[in-house]
Amino acid sequence: ATPVTSGAGILSVMLVVALPIVDMVLCRALAAAAAAPADARSAVPGFIAAYEPVFRRAIYIVVTVVGLLLLAHVWDVNLFAIAQASMGGKISSSLFGVCIVLLLAYLLWEVAKTAIDRRLQAEGDQGPDVPASRMRTLLPLLRALILVTIVVMATMSFLAALGVDILPLLAGASVVGVAIGFGSQSLVRDIVSGAFFLMDDAFRLGEYIEVG
Repeated sequence: ATPVTSGAGILSVMLVVALPIVDMVLCRALAAAAAAPADARSAVPGFIAAYEPVFRRAIYIVVTVVGLLLLAHVWDVNLFAIAQASMGGKISSSLFGVCIVLLLAYLLWEVAKTAIDRRLQAEGDQGPDVPASRMRTLLPLLRALILVTIVVMATMSFLAALGVDILPLLAGASVVGVAIGFGSQSLVRDIVSGAFFLMDDAFRLGEYIEVG
């Protein structure tokens, strides 16, 4: 083995050993910051404690990406030069865009899910005979709406990163949406009316209602 290869191998082994240690140190620092007593003048400890799982996953992602970049640098692999090549550039740039879209969608969903779950826990558990609170009725619907929105936006961004022209898809979806809206006006009206009933706190989960 040449000195360069052997040196790169030693540095690679050191990186593989050091990355889990760095990840553990950062996660322990995050846990210590989340466990710190809350200060009346600062809401940072409470914010960190509430979103600790999201920060922990972000640490995993950042450490992994930085580790891969360092390994590529040790072995003299210029990822940016490869990305500028002809066929390799198209594939690598598409994969890079797809990875960015998936990571952003995942982190956005984790933030929204953590915030909604935290608010649901603050509402407390109620007995089976007690109707749910207004927030406990609306927040699961909001969580499902956010999930559908993130999935649709991530799918469109995913296709755009792969080089697919999404303008015809958007135009076709809008035409289909208008056709469904005109063809099933009563269904759309019932859905919108139900959403307004829930927002107006007309009824909640666990309540029995009589219609007609």
